[in-house]
Amino acid sequence: MQAYLLLQLRLWLMRLDASVLFLLDSLLALWLSLHRRLHRRPLRSPVALIVRLGDLSDVLLWLPAGQRLIPSLRQKGYRVLLVVPAGVEPLLQDIGDEAEIIPVDGIAWRHSWRYRWAFAGKLADIRADLALETSYSRTLLGGDSMVRFSAAKKRIGWVGDGRKTTRTGHRLGRRVYTTLLPNPPKDPLPETESQERLLAQLGVTLDPAGPSPFPSEMLQPSADMGLPDRYVILAPGAASPLQRWPASSFATVVDAIHKHYALPVLVCGGQDDAPHAAMIMALSTSAITADLCGKISLADLPALVARADLVIGNEGPLIHLAAMVATPSLCLTSGTFWGRTLPYGRSRLLPGRIAPIPVTHPMDCYDCAGRCIYTLTADEPAPCVSAITAAQVIGALADFLPQRTA
Repeated sequence: MQAYLLLQLRLWLMRLDASVLFLLDSLLALWLSLHRRLHRRPLRSPVALIVRLGDLSDVLLWLPAGQRLIPSLRQKGYRVLLVVPAGVEPLLQDIGDEAEIIPVDGIAWRHSWRYRWAFAGKLADIRADLALETSYSRTLLGGDSMVRFSAAKKRIGWVGDGRKTTRTGHRLGRRVYTTLLPNPPKDPLPETESQERLLAQLGVTLDPAGPSPFPSEMLQPSADMGLPDRYVILAPGAASPLQRWPASSFATVVDAIHKHYALPVLVCGGQDDAPHAAMIMALSTSAITADLCGKISLADLPALVARADLVIGNEGPLIHLAAMVATPSLCLTSGTFWGRTLPYGRSRLLPGRIAPIPVTHPMDCYDCAGRCIYTLTADEPAPCVSAITAAQVIGALADFLPQRTA
């Protein structure tokens, strides 16, 4: 009962905060509208603004669609600008040749009024003719607001599922758009399928082969990386503690890889994942584990993952990156957004890719959108994650790794 009341209080505070910010956004949108009327723009090529927010995982899941959408818009005469989370630019080298990338600090956009209003003014100055929010689970104060500030004549987005916002926020967000794409009958719809449907509704023809997700030079490791000939990657990072598999379970898997397959294990992730990686190494008895958290640049990750025999990790960027470079992966999957990001759906956007294999502990409360119904400590994983056993992962290793011969 106490956990339920705390959850309701948190949701009420979120609604109040969102309502205040929405009212301030409305005042700013009005001022920007008056400013545009007083300062008419000269004739120029039409501009398309694409908004893709979220984290690195969201951008990677969208990338195959973006590689098809942007050239299609350019063929129609549009100058294309792409808003993405700051920091992901190194993985968008091909797209950077076709579109102007505008990085946004998502935390500052949501919590700093000064940053938000300055960035909103930047969006307004673009004077887009077309604005497109590509997220199926769009949010009022995220992509919806950016499309609103663009004041484009054509503003397109999904009706969406409202999983990442409140009912009021979802309803207000719908009023931003001139065209709302209808939701498919299947719900939840895998992100890979929703992006393919988005392209179809925009009239983009899919080439069955499709472009390579990364330039060939990004898949070649540099000599100074010093990679072993064969290795397994461990990806212990997660977007939330709810989705983070325990360090002790990871350590058990590392020891099994060493015992049965004699392969080095590279623990990879961002600097924020370093404490969890240190716990794994402290609990493991294997001496062939290397901690690379925070030590590999984003531009070097495709080559690192492409050379691996296998990636094992929580749902996150390295799992989706593995799929894009055709490296097998085992994903410790929570029920947070089950059916949206994993398992992958059938999509022509992913020819030749190897979909991640979810390792799960199904529960009746799956697809909770991160609102776990159980009382947990601050860093405790959700029961659907902690109940996944190391034996489940170890049992699947033989399908991907060569047995030790010595």
